[in-house]
Amino acid sequence: MHRRQGRRPVQAPGARVTGRHRGIDLERMIRELASYQRGWAGYFGFSQWHELQSLDGWIRRRLRCVVWVQWKTRGRRYHELRRLGVPGPAASEAVFSPKGPWRLSFTNALHRAFTNARFRRLGLPPMAKLVNA
Repeated sequence: MHRRQGRRPVQAPGARVTGRHRGIDLERMIRELASYQRGWAGYFGFSQWHELQSLDGWIRRRLRCVVWVQWKTRGRRYHELRRLGVPGPAASEAVFSPKGPWRLSFTNALHRAFTNARFRRLGLPPMAKLVNA
């Protein structure tokens, strides 16, 4: 029998900070998360570099999921995606998708709306930069 593996211990604090229903804006959430990232990078550093890279991707995906849940309605989701530069057909495909927030956070539309560069501008440092600092 295959048992579903639980969340990695290092993800638990990140999951608390990025709770999908916390009711705080993305910038504040990123500020709180950045302090955890600095701690993770300092603690794990070079010894678990592969783990930090996957954690970096998990954090960005989690933040995309949080934003999707916070937008709530189809109309708001569509308008926000369009405002962030996502083409109409891709925005419609995401908005009318039956998939849940976690699966949608991996779609092309949300990746176009929230690129790594946008996360950097919002204050989310990449783990590679923190480890090399």
